[in-house]
Amino acid sequence: MLGEDAAAHLHDAVRDAPSRIAVWTAARRDGFTVGQWSVVYRRGTRKGMGSPPRTSVETSLVDLARVSSEDATVAALARALAQGRTLPARILATLATRQRTRHSAVIKELCGYAGQGIESALEWRFQSQVLLPHGLPVPEKQARSVVGRGDSLYRDTRLAVELDGVRDHTEWSKDMARDNERLVAEDTSTLRYGWQAVTLDACAVAAQLADALGARGWEGQRLGCPQCPQAKEADLVA
Repeated sequence: MLGEDAAAHLHDAVRDAPSRIAVWTAARRDGFTVGQWSVVYRRGTRKGMGSPPRTSVETSLVDLARVSSEDATVAALARALAQGRTLPARILATLATRQRTRHSAVIKELCGYAGQGIESALEWRFQSQVLLPHGLPVPEKQARSVVGRGDSLYRDTRLAVELDGVRDHTEWSKDMARDNERLVAEDTSTLRYGWQAVTLDACAVAAQLADALGARGWEGQRLGCPQCPQAKEADLVA
């Protein structure tokens, strides 16, 4: 029976077919490799479903977390929740049956944000590393407007934020056209950030976003996080 990322792919929680195929079996077996494909056997029992047999969505996601990075775990979980493949309560119920699960804190936190429109690891990073630590307002997610659906929208200040994943860089011309149309049709400006900016320079992104919001009427104040340059300078002085 298929499990982990192979099963998650069949459930459409993982977008790309994995090169490593995990198979659950009752007896111990040695894995093997054929070209770029490898098969690993997991000894244990799991309830199966579908054809070819695979673990349930919830079991697949929790098992996937044991062998994947935090970003891969978040990406699969966010995709499954956004597409209605499962529910937060079902994920948490499955998680509760395990003694220890890697990334369990993140899984619980993301389940708590279910329904807020987080559909990718980059959107999760943007909220957890840019918005929340710096006290910035959370925008409307997956917002629909005259020009279509966007990642994030501050309607009151007419500011949109688009997040571009690594694999989506081939659509620059379409992105530019939509940004221009949004500006003309809705008088809404667009800030656009990629994976490197959000993950490696979150404080600078937060500062720029705060400036843009402030210029459009936001009366709040950006907070410093422990990683902000000002905080690090203060630590050095102290």
